[in-house]
Amino acid sequence: MIALAIFAFCCLPFLINGSADIPYNNPALGTYQNEEACFPLHETWYVMYRNYEQDPYFGGTGKCIKLSETGSFKHDSAPLQVDIGDDVHLDVKVTLMSSPGYTVKNVLHADTTKGPKISFNLTAIYADCNRCKVLRHDYVDGGCSFWLPESALGQDVQCCSFIYDLVCGPRYPLCEEI
Repeated sequence: MIALAIFAFCCLPFLINGSADIPYNNPALGTYQNEEACFPLHETWYVMYRNYEQDPYFGGTGKCIKLSETGSFKHDSAPLQVDIGDDVHLDVKVTLMSSPGYTVKNVLHADTTKGPKISFNLTAIYADCNRCKVLRHDYVDGGCSFWLPESALGQDVQCCSFIYDLVCGPRYPLCEEI
């Protein structure tokens, strides 16, 4: 009992705030980070929350961000539409890539196809193609987001929630109305 109390007092404060020091970028974890298994997308995905307030590429402080595939998945690439609320729409091409040492494709490289040219990477911390994803936003220091497919909205996704809390920390809700 004393050991549990010491653990709770010493360690839980660090876990609740998340830690960028958790070694998620590890080729041995590729089975849990394989974005290739998730494409082509069969439904809309929602960014439920992230660990930072302002995003330079995904709508600033915009709410209810969703992503839908708009064309065919070919040669590890797919055209996607990113909707930020009801008013902002971005067209992007996502190309699947591998981090150094990985045999699976764990990186989503996004390029805008209309408007200002923007390129960025999202790296999978955890990807369960049917239930949830936790992604690292490489363009924001320590940035993470929590994604759900439309079919998983309202379902229990404790595993992803745990991974998000462990690695990412605080939550800025984006899609509370769904």
